[in-house]
Amino acid sequence: MVVQTNGANNLPIMSNNSYTFATLPNGTAFAVTVLTQPTNQLCTVTNGTGTINGARFTNVIITCVTQYTISANVTGLAVGASVVLWDNGGNALTVTTSGTYPFTTQIAAGGAYAVTVHTQPTSPAQICTPTAGTGVANSNVTVAVACVTQYTISASVSGLNGANVVLWDNGGDALTITSNGTFPFATKIAAGGAYAVTVHTQPTGPAQFCRVTAGTGVANSAVTVVVGCKNTGKYVFVGNEFDGAGTIGVFAITASTGAIAAANGNPGTPATAEAGTDANPVGLGVDPTGPYLYVANSGISNFVMGTPNTISGGNDVTTFTIGGAGALAEGTPAALTDNLEPTALAFDPAGAVYVGNNDFNGDGAIVAYNPAAGVLGAQITNSPSEGNEPLGLAVDSTHKFLFSANPGDSTVVVYPITGGTLPASAPTADPAATLTSPYAVAASPTGLYVYVTDTLALPATAAGTVTAYSYNASTGALTQVHASYAVGIGPEGIAIDPTGTFLYVSNAHDGTVSAFKISTVDGSLSVIGTYTTAATAVPSASPTALAVDPSGQFLYVANGDDGSITAFTITAGTGVLAAVAGGPVAATNGGGQGTSSIAIE
Repeated sequence: MVVQTNGANNLPIMSNNSYTFATLPNGTAFAVTVLTQPTNQLCTVTNGTGTINGARFTNVIITCVTQYTISANVTGLAVGASVVLWDNGGNALTVTTSGTYPFTTQIAAGGAYAVTVHTQPTSPAQICTPTAGTGVANSNVTVAVACVTQYTISASVSGLNGANVVLWDNGGDALTITSNGTFPFATKIAAGGAYAVTVHTQPTGPAQFCRVTAGTGVANSAVTVVVGCKNTGKYVFVGNEFDGAGTIGVFAITASTGAIAAANGNPGTPATAEAGTDANPVGLGVDPTGPYLYVANSGISNFVMGTPNTISGGNDVTTFTIGGAGALAEGTPAALTDNLEPTALAFDPAGAVYVGNNDFNGDGAIVAYNPAAGVLGAQITNSPSEGNEPLGLAVDSTHKFLFSANPGDSTVVVYPITGGTLPASAPTADPAATLTSPYAVAASPTGLYVYVTDTLALPATAAGTVTAYSYNASTGALTQVHASYAVGIGPEGIAIDPTGTFLYVSNAHDGTVSAFKISTVDGSLSVIGTYTTAATAVPSASPTALAVDPSGQFLYVANGDDGSITAFTITAGTGVLAAVAGGPVAATNGGGQGTSSIAIE
């Protein structure tokens, strides 16, 4: 160590002892300082200033303490990036490349050190983390600082309808989203780190259900997960064919649980009775473009063998405007000019509605309309006559084809659609002629697949089937995907959830619902399970029709002979059904029956 006075007069210090500077003139002011510190020590001067006053100045004290260097060994720092480290809340050290670097300020023996990251690298974004960055210095210390690239996790939201959804990543890191678009979470994820995006708070105004697709994984690049939001169903409508001349039940859905209650407050009294000129409401459909419910009234058949069939109190399609609290206001019925007994309805989201007619004296027909503001108007020309009893209708997701299941002649027919217009005659090719009695049909909302139930002729004593077909995107030609899958006895209804992931079939003659998962690869089915719609699997429940609410959370089943509705929740990811508390809800007036159709707004 070397000390000096007044910037000169150097005095080497070799060991602990007393040392004398060269004599200074009397009256000279002096200042003793340390010129050169000893290795790994810090020496400080006490009483180091004064003035020579004719006597020796002997109370200058130099105290030395051992001190140690704190260094950072930085690894993984990306080219072009820099990280700013601090020791003990300051003493900044900027590092621009991996290596070992000392902090400028040493720490006295026994003193504390605390190495932290003050500024993380941003170009590219990285996370640098000190290991064992705090402690007491009793020797030179090197703290390891590992830097890893970090990635942004974002959410691409669609379908949000004027409300807020709150997302979480990894159980926190909340992201509140108020509009559709792509939004990043604030906290980035280190390369190789896990992310898990979930919905923490669902939208409530209006009630929606937002679903995360592929929300978990390992971040090896920037990640954008898909979040799709859909409105939760508000009302369940059911047609009660044999409830007097026919009634329509209206039930409000509790968005959080899926439970339903009659909109007029009395589960035993449907909210709307069909007018006197209408009878036997057997087909229902909610217009996807507006607040309208369409009802196919098959009427009362006066069938006598060998004589022309006549229908009274029906043979029309009635339009209802859906008002507040689900109240229905009936419009002018549209009478059909082709055949009799309308039974099935199918909507093309592009604007057309198709009605299947079951005429016991003829071959049946499909008629088409282009509704406007809830008014069906005149039939579209070239509505075709076709196979016997078109009881099942479905429009494909591309709006190019209409599929018709005809149990009367065991056919499934595919019609090309042109601006809502069908060809004047049915196609001659029948790709599903091996079916016995195709009853219901559903088209996947996400791909080129269609599914058909096959119910045996009454009395049904054996299991029916559901068959999967792919279809040609240009011609609609069907190709069977797999051997038919067994379902329950007498399958009459079929429904696919809005994601195109799960398929459900109602089995009228054993009181069950069959559930399947749809393959995203080839449209084939795998069994999820079988569920009863009453306390036990009894045929008297007779589940005839079923529908999934628009958000894909809930399944509702119409139990024809029981005159009730059973509600299930659909387990996300698995499609497993769980009965909603409260059991089947009465859908008819005091013991009426024939709850045979269902639709959801």
